[in-house]
Formats: sequence, C-alpha cells, structure tokens
Amino acid sequence: MPTRYSLALTFAAIAFSAATAAAQQAPCDQGVIKLPSNLNAPFELCSALSTQAPALASQLADITKTLGAEKAELDEIRRLIKTLNGVSQNIGAQRQAELLRNLSSQLAVSQQGGKAKTEEEISTLADGFDGVEDKLVGMLTDKTTADKTTAAVNGPVGDAIAKLDFSSAEAQLDDIRQQLKAIHAEVGEVKQTTKETNQRTKDIQQTVEQTRADEQQFLKMNAEQNQQAMEQAKKIREEQQSNPDLFLNARLFAMQQYVRGANRSTSAAGWTIQTILTSPSHFTDSLQNADLVIVFQAAGKQPWKVSFPRVPVFTSTQNLSQPAAELGDQAIVCFTADDPRGGQRLRWRQSFTLQANSATQFGGRAPGMMNFVAAAPATLSPAKDDACH
Repeated sequence: MPTRYSLALTFAAIAFSAATAAAQQAPCDQGVIKLPSNLNAPFELCSALSTQAPALASQLADITKTLGAEKAELDEIRRLIKTLNGVSQNIGAQRQAELLRNLSSQLAVSQQGGKAKTEEEISTLADGFDGVEDKLVGMLTDKTTADKTTAAVNGPVGDAIAKLDFSSAEAQLDDIRQQLKAIHAEVGEVKQTTKETNQRTKDIQQTVEQTRADEQQFLKMNAEQNQQAMEQAKKIREEQQSNPDLFLNARLFAMQQYVRGANRSTSAAGWTIQTILTSPSHFTDSLQNADLVIVFQAAGKQPWKVSFPRVPVFTSTQNLSQPAAELGDQAIVCFTADDPRGGQRLRWRQSFTLQANSATQFGGRAPGMMNFVAAAPATLSPAKDDACH
C-alpha cells in the first residue's frame, strides 16, 4: 500500500504543470532527510542542503539514542521525517534550507529541556507537518484548488512552512479554500442567473413568435373578412344592378284631353300620358341619356309607339309627360339609360294593361283617366339596338 509520503509526492507532481515542475527540479526531490535503515545507521541530509543545518543529522542521532528502544517514540521520529519530507517537497531549495535550520534550532531548545520535552516537541512537530500535509494533498489534487494552492506554496504558505508556523500555513490554505468556495458559489449563481436569463429570453422569444403568429393569423382573418366583405358588396351591387325594381319604379296614367267647339260643346282631343319615374339605386350616381318609349297594342291594329324626349341626366325621381293621339288596350314600356356603376347601357322593360279610372265630376263633366296596371314583372337587361317590343 502506498505510504502517505509517496501519495503526497505523487499528488504534488500531478498538480504542478510541466514548466513549474521543471523549474523546481532539485537534488532534494526525494526528501530533505533520509530515514536510516536501522537504529544504528546515521541520519543523512540531502547533499544540496547538508551545509545549511550541519548539526541537524547529529541532533536526530542523539535524540534517537536518548529515546532508546522505545518503539512509540521512535515511530514519532519516523512520522516527523516522513511528513516533513512530504510537506517540503515543493517549497523550493531556499525555503527547504530555512526549514532545516529552524527545525535544528527548535530541536536544540527542546533537548535542553530533557527527554520528555524532546518527545513532546517531536510529536508536536509531526502533528504540525501532518495537518499541513493533509490539507496540501487534498487541495493539490482538487482541480478547483490546485492552481491557487500551488501559487500559495510558492509564496506565503511555503514561507510559513519554512518557519514551522503550521497554524498560519493551515489558516492560509483554509482561506484559499473558502475564497474558492465563495467564487464557485458566485459562479454557480451567475450560471443560475444566466440559465434563468436564457429561459426568460426563450420565453420572451416564444411570446414574440406567438405574437407574430397571432398577428399573421389576425392579418389573414382580416384579409379574409375584407375579401368576404368586398365579395358581399360586389354581390349586392350586382344584385342591385340586375334588380329591375331597384333600377326603376314606374307609375303611369293617361288623362283624356278635351277641346271646346264654337257652340261651346266639348269633344275629345287625345291624351296626355303622365309618368312618375323613380330610380331607387341611383340617388348619388345619376343615369345618363335616358329614353322612355311606350309601345301600344290594340286588337286589329299594328303596334304604335309614343317616344318621350331624351333626358340627358336622369335624377332619382323624374316626372315626364307626353301627348298621345290614342291609347291601346295594352302597352309595353321601355326605359333605356346608361348606368355609370357598371359602365353599360341597360333597358328596363315591363308590360301593362290599361284600365279606365272611376269617373269624377268636374264641371258637370266626367273627364276620362286610364291607369297603367302591371301585367307582368319588370325585366332588366343590357340594351340592344332593336326597338322596344
């Protein structure tokens, strides 16, 4: 099973970059103090540091002899040297030399206090190196703390180790861990905030896309409704333009005309045809070049017509009159005009029968009146050159 010493060396080597490891490669990379193979073998310092603490090797040998064959105490010396080698691995040659000098001075003071004082000092130093080593191994092998810890070992933490100030070294390592923990927490908060922001952005984008989709749907529906409205309006116009009753409404009647003779007697002298014409759908756009023709029919006679003067501009309601020598039993009325809405000339046609109106007393006489009574529904069609028939 790997020893704590070998694990520390391995973890430290992994944590350091290639450039740093190359720069720190030194003759003491296998430990500053070599453990003796047996109790009688001497302690040896790394050759590069042997002159920095010349008394340390003999001090360790003297302490071993003082402790005698007590296994627990000897194990403490071995623990001290193992943890010292592990902790001093990466602090650099200058701090390693300072560490050995300080260790020699501190052991010298404890030796003056006797065996018990020396045993206590050995355990205290071993515990100090052990505590720092535990933190270093954990932090150098943690990717989140390795870089920061390496920099600290090359700086203030390494200085504290060289001075045997273990509490300061551990406190600085704990501070690094806390700082990085706080940074990681902030990074986590930033990531969470970023995640929430991204989600809000996604929600906003979805809302914008939905709004655009709703807008497109609204525009589509609006366009469809407008199209339907236009088609409906067109249909209404077409119905109006093709509806004879909206194109023209005609009321016609004829009044008998009389003349007085030399002996003051009266006699019939033809008729006057009165018309009341209304165009319900042309209140704003007047008909143009309107012609009104009545074709009379009577048994045993050829049809004859009565033409009214042309009306250049036919307003919504017109009263027209025209004399006629005689009337028939039936009449066909043709009203032809240019319709500005459709840009074409239309002919309204309807057949009538003539019926005598009830006589009214007027000056002792009963003047005749004939009413035009519709015999069939009116029709409306494009006008042709043929005559009214």
